[in-house]
Parts: sequence; C-alpha cells; structure tokens
Amino acid sequence: MGREEAFASHRTGAEIHGLPGAAPPLVEITTQRSVRSADVLVHRRATWPAADVTIVGGIQVSTIPRTLLDLASVVSPGTLARALDTALHRGMALDTVSRRLEATAVQGRNGTTNLRRLIEERVNEGSPVESPLERDFLTLIRERNMSEPVAQHPVFIDGHLVARLDFAYPELKIGIELDGYAFHSDRASFERDRRRLTELTNEGWHMLVFTRPQLRDHPAWVERAVLKARARAAGQPSQAFSVP
Repeated sequence: MGREEAFASHRTGAEIHGLPGAAPPLVEITTQRSVRSADVLVHRRATWPAADVTIVGGIQVSTIPRTLLDLASVVSPGTLARALDTALHRGMALDTVSRRLEATAVQGRNGTTNLRRLIEERVNEGSPVESPLERDFLTLIRERNMSEPVAQHPVFIDGHLVARLDFAYPELKIGIELDGYAFHSDRASFERDRRRLTELTNEGWHMLVFTRPQLRDHPAWVERAVLKARARAAGQPSQAFSVP
C-alpha cells in the first residue's frame, strides 16, 4: 500500500512514538482499503489530512496529535492522560493537540469528550505536573474531591531555592513528594535529599512521601494520610482520618 493508503495508528502509533498507550493487541493501521488479516487491526477511513501522517524510523505513522486523538477512542481515560502528559513533557504544545481535536470533533468521533476534558484540566492548571506519577496523584485527589494542592511549589529559605516540591499546601506548610527520598541514584543524591528534608523540617514543613505502589494499591490510605495532615496543620481533630 502506498503513502496515501495506510499508516500505523492508534496504539501502534503510540508505541512507535514511545507514548504510553497500552500494548496493542495487534498491529493497528488506518487505511482507505479493505484489509483482511489476523495480524492487523484495521481502522478504515476514506480520507485524512496529509499533516496527520509523518515518518518515524522509516515507518509511516500518525503524528503525535493525531495519535492522541485516535487513542482516545481505544484506551481508558487514565492511559490517555498518561500519553497526553508524556507528549506535553516532551515539548508538544497543548494548543496543538487542542486544535487537532477541534478540527475533528465535529465528526463526532468516539473519545473526543475524554480528550477535551483532559485538555481543559491542563489549561486550568497554574503549574503543570512533571511526570505520569504526579498526574496519577493529582487524579486521585480530584476523584476523591479533596482540596487540590499546588504543583511544583518552590520553597525558598534565606533567599535560596531549597526545594521544588511535587505538590504542596503552602498555607499549611504541607509538602508532598512522590517516590521522593526512597530512591537515590548515588550517595551524593542521598545526602542532598536528606539535607533538603532537614531544612524543610526546620522551617516547619510537614512532608508526606508516597510511592507508586501506594497510589496504585492503597488510594484510600493515601487519602486518609493527606486529610490527617491537613487537619493537624489546621488545628482540627484528626481522629476521623487516623491511618491504620
């Protein structure tokens, strides 16, 4: 098939671009033709803009904005969110994705509502999160209707930047780190993190540290830990939020 007839797309497109998109059950392509193959999942489309197709490693594949739009129809909102955030972390402009979505949304494609909601969430965020794990934490906070913390909050001591916390409730001096202090690439990093923790503690910050397994397997425990810290910092009874 020629360039005008087919290209890798959807989950296969995400895999080629290195985006989280769930493992494709088969090779997924978009094509104008009828293709019957036990090894290929075909998405037929009569036509598409030339700008929707690029070449990566010699393979014709949907562009990243187009891939995100296609993913919206075949993966869960959580997987779509991780793919979108990965693209944004690599420098893709949110407006570029939004324009591609709106250019196609009038066609009533499946998944456009989920992608639009994710875009709107990110437009309204004062500071963008910087990793899929941070996004998972923020999603947990929103799903449980908890007070939303500030992302990437800088802490200065004596005019010097001491830390940029993953999340914080600055008014309560509660900082939240994800996988922080638990993993270190070398001894210097270990020492630097311990010094930072001491400085934050001496300035009255209460630090909470959560790992990926805790967010994934024990979300209720994470919720109670945050609520308990907030209640204690605000001088409120915290018995209702005690963590077992």
